[in-house]
Amino acid sequence: MKIKNFKSAMHNFTHSFLSIDYTHSGKLAVNVLLKLKSEENISIVEFDFINTIISPKIAIDDDSLILLKDYQNWLPKHLRNHNCDYTQLECLNIITQLNKNNIFKPKTMENTFQIEIESETTYKLKNREKQSFKLSLIEIINANYLENGIPNL
Repeated sequence: MKIKNFKSAMHNFTHSFLSIDYTHSGKLAVNVLLKLKSEENISIVEFDFINTIISPKIAIDDDSLILLKDYQNWLPKHLRNHNCDYTQLECLNIITQLNKNNIFKPKTMENTFQIEIESETTYKLKNREKQSFKLSLIEIINANYLENGIPNL
């Protein structure tokens, strides 16, 4: 097992979690954020992959729980693929938010919006200090999805 590989593994895990690709779940983190933005005007959610916690509580529903469980199930395999030992991981939290200041219609693209999803990932390995990093993704989505979310698989 290589400790230095954890940084890359955590980065890739976060990127996959935030992406609008249905790679490891039939649910999307961006849909959790879009739903909260539309219904509650909240745009930040924390996922704790070790303790199976989602906060704020208003973000907990069937879709967000499925998303969390699917990524929890994929995490050990993902770490093995990076030559990392899952049992060394004590903490893994992703705080994600929709950047409300960076939602706009691109000039040359009709019926679309550009959105920015930002995150801060914190992880801790046994006998090591906590590590954290920020990641941001820009996605282009259909205008209808801004209010209703991207259709689930």
